[in-house]
This record gives sequence, structure tokens and C-alpha cells, in this order.
Amino acid sequence: MLGYTDLNSPTRYSRTMSVQKVIVHKDYNRFHTQGSDIVLLQLRSSVEYSSHILPACVPEENIKIPKEKACWASGWGYLREDVRIPLPNELYEAELIIMSNDQCKGFFPPPVPGSGRSYYIYDDMVCAADYDMSKSICAGLLL
Repeated sequence: MLGYTDLNSPTRYSRTMSVQKVIVHKDYNRFHTQGSDIVLLQLRSSVEYSSHILPACVPEENIKIPKEKACWASGWGYLREDVRIPLPNELYEAELIIMSNDQCKGFFPPPVPGSGRSYYIYDDMVCAADYDMSKSICAGLLL
């Protein structure tokens, strides 16, 4: 689905595309839960770009991600990490701050045995949130 801002209300800019291949990162869940959690979708046909459909750029392998910079995340994922409510139909966006993983570990310390929480911040992750932690990319907001 390309060009959608509301899954229930397609517009003249919306396109539904068939996926030819799902490419899962080779290290997904290999070293830790949630590790390398990225997937690429190869579409069956070419995409015609428009004002509402643009490519997502994949950075070079060794890029240094600047800390304390603003960034945007968007998607249809969970809006909260602690409460699982039905997924939204409307595209959400959030302005976030890229923070160091050490800063992020202050918000997400290692899980305590028996707590039921399994997530932690590892070195191969990118941490982006607002400082009151009301918005983050951890719960699947980013697509």
C-alpha cells in the first residue's frame, strides 16, 4: 500500500502493489530478540513516484547517525509500548530526537528476571524518542 494516510479511505494518490519477495535481514533475531528487525519488500512492478509516493532511502552501511538531531517517524504500528490496543487505521507521525544508546538505556534498563519484559537497547539499534518518552519508535511506529 503506497500513498495511504488512512487505510479505510484511499485517495487518488493511493496505490496497492503486489509483493514479489520479502527480504528479511540475515541477522534477524540471531544475536538478541528484536535484533536487525528490518525487512525489505521487493514489489512485482515498478513504482510511479508522485507527490505522495516517494522512495525511502537506505543509508550506507557505515554511516554515523548524528545524535541530538530531530527526525520523523511514521507508520501504523502500536502507539504505546505498555498497552496493546487495536492498531490505528490512520497514519501517525512523530517528531523525535535521535539519542545515544547510552541515554536510551537509562529509559530501558536491562530486564529483571521474572519481570516479563524482554527488550533492551543493544549497540546495533537506533534510539529515537522524545525526552518524556510519550513517543518512540520502539513499539513499531516506524514503517
